[in-house]
Formats: sequence, structure tokens, C-alpha cells
Amino acid sequence: MALTEIKSNMGVDNRIYVAKVATPTTDADYVRVSNENKFDLKISSKTTETEMKENGGQIVTQPGPLQYELTMEATEVYDDEGLPILKGKTGQRLKLQQRNILGSTDGGDTGGFVEMQGTYIVKDVQVSYEASGNAKYQMTLSGAGDVWIGSRAVGETAPVDPEV
Repeated sequence: MALTEIKSNMGVDNRIYVAKVATPTTDADYVRVSNENKFDLKISSKTTETEMKENGGQIVTQPGPLQYELTMEATEVYDDEGLPILKGKTGQRLKLQQRNILGSTDGGDTGGFVEMQGTYIVKDVQVSYEASGNAKYQMTLSGAGDVWIGSRAVGETAPVDPEV
């Protein structure tokens, strides 16, 4: 099997939001992971290669399902509403958004754009306690179903069917 990958490193205006309720119905049901310092979103597809006799032995590649993996780093600071939600969900499903808050006047809570939204499982959490006094978290989350990639204004209705 071949593996096709697209990897995005998000910038300072791209932030992670986590649902504060089990079944979010609006963007207001999400809170920012304020102390997230870095995250990477990896989208990959496992493909299947088949040799076709009719084409003189030509190898044909067929696309497979998309897989999503989000890795992030965060520093624990007491005013972060989103990080405690993530810390307690290892092995569990939760809803996430990635928002571009460029141009937002309130830090992205009601402005900006949602560019990714979906269900993820917190695969692993690693904590480092350093002399600086702040705990540092590294987390890996795997897409677990409906992941939508696109762009819509915060507050607009999310698409019913995920599009990629």
C-alpha cells in the first residue's frame, strides 16, 4: 500500500477549539484551547495498488479512506478553559474545531472562520514537568468519523455532510 500525505503547520491565527458539551449544536458550544502553542494536522489516505492484466500489467492505484491526525503542544496555565477538557478524555471521543481568527475582534470566539470540524479520539497524552513551573502537554488525536475541511464563518450553519 502506498501512503499519500498532506501536512499543514498552522500559524498564529489558527487555533484549536474543543466542545464543552457532548453534542454541540452551535459554535458557541466550543471553547478555545488558549495555551496551545503548536499543532499539526495530518491528512492521509491509504491507497491500494492493483496490477491489471488487461493493460499489459499496468498498476492501477485506487484511493482509500482519508485518515486525520492532529498533534498539539500546550502549556498549562490556569486561565485555559479548553485544555482541562482534553486532558480528561484520553481514549474518548470529542468534537474539535480549527478556526482561523485572523481579523476577529474578539479573539475568534464569535469572529473568524471554522476551517476544520469533526470528531476525534484522544489517542495519547504526554506531560512534562519542567523547572519553569508550567506543565507541558503533547497530545495526539485521531479522526474518528465525521471530519469536515472547508471554510465557513463562525456562527454560520455547519454542513450536514462532511466534505473533503
